[in-house]
Amino acid sequence: MVETRTKEAVVGVLMLAAGLGYLFITSNLPRRGAVDAAFVPYVLALATVGLGAIQILTSLRRPKKPAAGQSSGAKGGQPGGNLIPVAKTLVLVAAFTAALRPLGFPIAAALYLFLQFVVLTPRDGKKVRYPFYAVMAVACAAVIFVTFRYGFDLMLPAGPLTTFLP
Repeated sequence: MVETRTKEAVVGVLMLAAGLGYLFITSNLPRRGAVDAAFVPYVLALATVGLGAIQILTSLRRPKKPAAGQSSGAKGGQPGGNLIPVAKTLVLVAAFTAALRPLGFPIAAALYLFLQFVVLTPRDGKKVRYPFYAVMAVACAAVIFVTFRYGFDLMLPAGPLTTFLP
């Protein structure tokens, strides 16, 4: 069985490679100033590169421990137990993408965030806090929408809310 440290280093290398690839693709975007359409992709690319490097460094500093006694990375000893939230997340991302044009960013993002919070809540006997998740999802979607639309002057689709916006 592969040791945990090696698995974490591989994840770091893959993350670093993905970040560098994204940075390369982003470098082809036209630039018009300090904050433009390429700003956020550059920030995401650099953050991915940085996180990949940090993951590699922390995995190399960790003492060697074999992954003995662990089942194939699943929680509760169930094979594939960690794959269920990943599959749900992929479905949610696809649904968000499909809902973006008809519902607009604020509504689609609020729904996506709410459902993603529910999916990522640990199932260790704690109660899911639906009202808190709903408030957080709406607040985050609103802040992101206002920041991009009015701060960065990037038009995100507003959907049915278009008639209410200045």
